[in-house]
Amino acid sequence: MNKAFGDKPTASDPCANSYNTALETNLEVYESIYINQEMCSNNCPCAPTLKQTDWMTLNRDEVGRCRVWDFTGTITSYEECLKSPGATATLGFKAFADGLMKDSSWSMIAGLMKFLESAYSCAGVC
Repeated sequence: MNKAFGDKPTASDPCANSYNTALETNLEVYESIYINQEMCSNNCPCAPTLKQTDWMTLNRDEVGRCRVWDFTGTITSYEECLKSPGATATLGFKAFADGLMKDSSWSMIAGLMKFLESAYSCAGVC
């Protein structure tokens, strides 16, 4: 059951994505589920970390990130974010997260995220 959620960028949310749960099973899944774009954003506000200044000083255009960094929350993994998006998360992201967790590939995706986040001690926030 693969579905698309979200919208095209608008003035109110220029970082909106057209989220889609139809994912290929390969390492590109990391990009396909928007970890780099959504982790430590309004959709997934991260817990403060010693490295947050390093991330916040990056030029978002140069690293291909649209959303502003947000380290004002409590989220420490992308799986945690997908299960319980931040209070300021967009409706499109919430629908994407819900649909992704209901998808038949969820257990494989969750396993991959756990592996990457434990291997690199990060969740996009190293």
